[in-house]
Amino acid sequence: MHVLIVTSCYKRDSVPHSGSFVRNQAEALVARGHKVSVLFEHWMMPREILPKFFSKRIFKAVCCKCENGVNVIEVHSWYGFPYLSRFLIRHRIQQVVKAFNAYVKEHGVPDILHAHFDSLGGLICMKLKELHGIPFGITEHSSLYIRGGVPRNELMLNRCWREASFKIAVSDYLAAALISRYALKSIEVIGNLLNPIFLRPLCGITKINRDEVVFCTVCNLIKLKCVHNILFAMVSVVKVLRQSRLIIVGDGPERSCLEKEVKQLGLEGAVRFVGQKKSLDICDTLDISDVFVLASQHETFGVVCIEAMARGLPVVATKCGGPNELINELNGELVECNDVEALAKGMISVAQRKIEFYSAVIRQSVENKYSSEAICASLEKLYKRAAL
Repeated sequence: MHVLIVTSCYKRDSVPHSGSFVRNQAEALVARGHKVSVLFEHWMMPREILPKFFSKRIFKAVCCKCENGVNVIEVHSWYGFPYLSRFLIRHRIQQVVKAFNAYVKEHGVPDILHAHFDSLGGLICMKLKELHGIPFGITEHSSLYIRGGVPRNELMLNRCWREASFKIAVSDYLAAALISRYALKSIEVIGNLLNPIFLRPLCGITKINRDEVVFCTVCNLIKLKCVHNILFAMVSVVKVLRQSRLIIVGDGPERSCLEKEVKQLGLEGAVRFVGQKKSLDICDTLDISDVFVLASQHETFGVVCIEAMARGLPVVATKCGGPNELINELNGELVECNDVEALAKGMISVAQRKIEFYSAVIRQSVENKYSSEAICASLEKLYKRAAL
């Protein structure tokens, strides 16, 4: 089947991890014999425009490349600022439609259009259906809906959801919010695909009997991830588990503030920032860790949780949405959001009981549900039904 994925969130030079869940899904579908391309609108921030201007790359509105069997068509939008995007939405759609027409001349008409994120991808697919009669579906990931936000162009999006041949949310939590927002009768729930790298064989490192306890968190260092709460919790943790430490994987605008907090809390010897890492390096870091910690305010899914679980780690996570459906007594512990005391108790409890958690059982629970085979099989059913 010929599938064209349309999204505004995908890997780019400035943010290599952006849209990793979309990329993983596209590559998995290619591995199962489908022809898959990604039409990606890259809304360039002002800081990205200047270097491209001097290299004259800014005038190349469409960039095409092939990555791991996936044709990627990147459409550059550089004619305004994000705050003006609601007024420019029709023009942005027209730009992508032009790129689609050029794509069709070379690769043919797709059987299915699959939008990831409704705010732009869904609207583009709705326009392409209007012009070419191609069925489309939407997978929604955005936490905007569970944060109570109002999406831009809501009237257009309402129509978009009604016209979609299939509708997907990445968690029950997000599905409930979408059903309420758009008065939908039903919506499929298909989680994010687990990167196969995290399903490599479990390493033989023996961690059960060692005195040291290594906690790990992986996230963008932004306010919504609440990493400062993990630092505050570590103050209590190190008093009970004296040989404990925390590894923070990721980068972002909050990093400098978090590094200052580490010094103020006297945790220099217990906390290490390792920056942004590739998936293989994250996998290695998880393999030397004992417990994974997620303290987010909102998560529609929690792909970092299933990555940690695929490495056999128990997880301590806040009740922030998606993780509520992933974490149970067999694989970790859930605590209330923004409750530092509860977070610290959860971290201590899981670390002290780490011998009770079976790595193979934890791993199997996510492999059965979020592997390439499981996710692609669910998508293929929806694609076939929509293409009839």
